[in-house]
Amino acid sequence: MIGHRTCIICLPRSGSQLCEILSGEKHSSLRLGEYFENWNRSEYIVDDNIRFKNYASISTNFKLFENFEQRLDLLKHANKNQSLTLRIFLMNQYDKGTLSNIITELKNIDFEFITLKRDIKEQLLSYMIAHNYIKNVFGINSKINEPVYIDLTKLNKVLAHIYDSHLLWEKNLSVVLPNIEYRTVRYESIYSDMENIYNTKFKYQGEKSIEGDPFDLIINKEEVMGFLTNL
Repeated sequence: MIGHRTCIICLPRSGSQLCEILSGEKHSSLRLGEYFENWNRSEYIVDDNIRFKNYASISTNFKLFENFEQRLDLLKHANKNQSLTLRIFLMNQYDKGTLSNIITELKNIDFEFITLKRDIKEQLLSYMIAHNYIKNVFGINSKINEPVYIDLTKLNKVLAHIYDSHLLWEKNLSVVLPNIEYRTVRYESIYSDMENIYNTKFKYQGEKSIEGDPFDLIINKEEVMGFLTNL
């Protein structure tokens, strides 16, 4: 892969922020992040290159941004020499035709594709802890070292969506990436996988949010363990 423009297809809490940083290191790419997610209400402008005008966000369930065509149009009008990275969540409840259209349009403007997966238990634990933590730790390199109580009643629906998306991952990939080449990365081997893809050694070294066993941070860990077992 060239790495000039990269789209990472993933699920929440799968290490996608780190993957995006690594994929854009070689070309100092502009990181657009979760460009098509509904929470992202940032403004962008194109003056040859695409760039941020204002950062904004809202609290929302996982959902594609309704005006995704406008954001695609901005990318189409941006300088084709501009290096970019972005991430797309392959949530099972998202319309697959819309996702397929977005990905096809990205391919037409020279994006390459990486798919990223993580062990589902670790992924769900990461989401539970980040969502219930005393402060916002959804950003990369956010240290998590304080005890946390997991309110499963509030998270049950979204955790089920993430789990279903994990179970149907391969099926959904075959729908949204038909006849489109992509490379596969695992969270557990992200550095070596990315080094193999780009044939390079990365300068950037991220920090783990949680050191040790995440269950040691969970006040109601028996309840959480039971929930995961039932899944």
